[in-house]
Amino acid sequence: ADFRIGGVGRSRYYFLVPGGTAEFRLNLVGVHTGPYAAAVIDPGNQVAATFQGTNPGTALIVGAAPTPGPAPKGNPEKGQMTIRPAAGQTGKVWSVILSAAGDIGVELVGVPPYLSLSPQDWFDPQGR
Repeated sequence: ADFRIGGVGRSRYYFLVPGGTAEFRLNLVGVHTGPYAAAVIDPGNQVAATFQGTNPGTALIVGAAPTPGPAPKGNPEKGQMTIRPAAGQTGKVWSVILSAAGDIGVELVGVPPYLSLSPQDWFDPQGR
């Protein structure tokens, strides 16, 4: 929660879906005014889920003073993706392509909450 990737542009990150995972979720925050999106890619390099949204209001930077302008109504700056992987796709590294006008927030729920820059660099610092 509250993790932000600065100036993401369009970038690909990797994460592990442990064996036996029935469902996991990505919570997104479009931090700056403008569009934000995500595409979850399965181990076979197929798109498993996509999300596109827009933050029409002010920047949402944790710990910073609010920026001028109206706050978005109904939280359009927040998105959520739920993925139910096939059993044969668990126990493997997946990826997510993130894009945003500025920064993006992403929270992994139901899988280890860590992203890496390449599939071979993924590791769980908690040793789960």
